[in-house]
Amino acid sequence: MTRVNKALLWWLVSLLCIAGVVFLFTQPGTESAGLSTRIAEFCWKWTHLLFPGLKFEHFHILIRKLAHFATHAVLAFTILRASRYSFQRKGITLFVTVLLAGAVAIFDETAQLQILGRSSSSIDAIINLVGACAGIC
Repeated sequence: MTRVNKALLWWLVSLLCIAGVVFLFTQPGTESAGLSTRIAEFCWKWTHLLFPGLKFEHFHILIRKLAHFATHAVLAFTILRASRYSFQRKGITLFVTVLLAGAVAIFDETAQLQILGRSSSSIDAIINLVGACAGIC
């Protein structure tokens, strides 16, 4: 596979990740809460056995925050891979990755201000950015 083909493939994966982030984090509040509750309940079956003092409400919040972190880490990783195949210089690769991943992380929280039942959180924006940084490392 040529360098150009690898770059195109990773940019396609990055665009799909961006679409996934936009889809997940622009859902109305009831749909978002329902999805995270179902995921938390599924994981809770085993987690509460390992951590008997943990309350489900706290675990549910943890799952929501981990979702922010993980989705932005994966997104930043895909952008980094696409940038590595697209640009020869490491400085440009890193700049493009930080710029795009950071923009999606900030857009994620800003867009939620316009969505019924959702709110924006500076904590979530920081978690998004930290996740993006983890995906770059």
